Amino acid sequence: MRGKTCLLRYLSDNALRGDSVPQLSRLSSLLWLFLDGNRLHHVRLQYLAGLRSLVWLNLRRNAIRSIDVNAFRNQKHLEHLDISENQLTTLQNRVFLPLATLSRLSLGNNPVAFIPGDLFQNLTNLQSLDLRAINIENIDTTMFTLLKKLDFVYFKTFNYCKYAPTVPKCKPSTDGVSSAEHLLSRPELRASLWATAGCTAVGNALVLLGRGHAASAADNRVVSLVVRNLAASDMLMSVYLAVIGWQDVQLRGVYHRAAHSWTTSWLCTLSGMLAMTSSEVSVLIMVFMSLERFILIALPLSHSTSLAVRSAAATLALIWIAGISLAIIPAIHYRGSTRYYGINSMCFPLHIDDPFFLGWQYSAFILFGINMTGLLVMAALYTGMFISIVRTRHATPVSMQGELEFAARFFFIVVTDAACWAPLITFRALAMFSFHIPSEVYAWLVVLVLPVNSAVNPALYTFTTPRYWARLCGLLCDRRSRRRSREPQGLSRQQYAQCSHLTSLPLVKVMHEAKC
Repeated sequence: MRGKTCLLRYLSDNALRGDSVPQLSRLSSLLWLFLDGNRLHHVRLQYLAGLRSLVWLNLRRNAIRSIDVNAFRNQKHLEHLDISENQLTTLQNRVFLPLATLSRLSLGNNPVAFIPGDLFQNLTNLQSLDLRAINIENIDTTMFTLLKKLDFVYFKTFNYCKYAPTVPKCKPSTDGVSSAEHLLSRPELRASLWATAGCTAVGNALVLLGRGHAASAADNRVVSLVVRNLAASDMLMSVYLAVIGWQDVQLRGVYHRAAHSWTTSWLCTLSGMLAMTSSEVSVLIMVFMSLERFILIALPLSHSTSLAVRSAAATLALIWIAGISLAIIPAIHYRGSTRYYGINSMCFPLHIDDPFFLGWQYSAFILFGINMTGLLVMAALYTGMFISIVRTRHATPVSMQGELEFAARFFFIVVTDAACWAPLITFRALAMFSFHIPSEVYAWLVVLVLPVNSAVNPALYTFTTPRYWARLCGLLCDRRSRRRSREPQGLSRQQYAQCSHLTSLPLVKVMHEAKC
């Protein structure tokens, strides 16, 4: 090779320090040099100045903290460079400029926080690039546009692959939700998303329809107002899911090439903001409902009448303002565009697959500061209501059947809220403490667990109340009666009695007493 004897120096795991390396510089014909597993702290020009024939240099598993900008000035024939598993925190933007012949570069498992945009600009022959376990907050597609021969690239997470759309092979190949081919990688994910979107849309539409119909004088107008707002916020989640599902249909089979344009689009950002608004407004409304019911049931002497409609409307307006603000703030703060919501294909940053990526502090505040607090407050308020009703019924000659039914009602309210937020909170905490979360778990958290509250809230807050079913039955019976008599009168007492027998069901009666 090049008219000289092929030489190799295998000096791995020998505890060599920097003062021992300059002696190798005299071996001008050296082709392969293995220095992995030693104690080098720096890579300097004098260490490698005489090694002009090197084609393979392995510096993996040292303690390298810095590389001189001219360290590789004389390595005009280097083809393989491995500097992975060191302690590099910064890289000079011209450090790899002389390595035009380099075909493989390994930088993975270094605590590098910033990679210069032109770091790889002269590596036109590069075929394999390893950037595993590196957080690249400034990553951009321009970093890889000149690497025409790049065939393999390895990142920390699948999310980074969208910044290298022209690279044929990118690892990891999935984040559990998306893959190189599809936005939703598995058929069961697609089916679950559309089923959840459909249930959420139909359920909340029925709530808005039933609660929006002209109410009788006995109806609680405040509760109806609050429940309609809850249904409206939950309806936003179905819109978000429908947008994601439609994009999956549009990008099926070509997602890798379109991933960057999708996640950086304003449609992705707006859909993420819809999901954020839906989840936060829903949580705040449920806390408000719990507090209002607690005051009415557990503290009747301190609040003799129900909340006024005007006061409830003002509170709900503030809740909507708060929810929308919480959704808009990260879009403005994180460079005023799509960086926050566009970190994954679902446009909703849970930061479970990559717990310390851009914006992780804000998502932690939302998850732990607002949602977990809301869940604990609701549990405490419903516990207080349950204790209050138990004490009241113990003091009166009432059957324990209703008490048990209220306990069941309380159980389902808290459990369904916990079914949404407890898994997200738990897995996020585990991810922050470096526990590995399987990609399959992350997929179901995003597709099914996140929107579960929006799908079940109609059943909890409306479909289990007696007046909703009595009114629905009344509408149907009234229509049938009008068809028969062709007269515009309402229900007779006998017809209403037949329809309103639902209100006598014990569980429905107690549910009504507890919530609406």
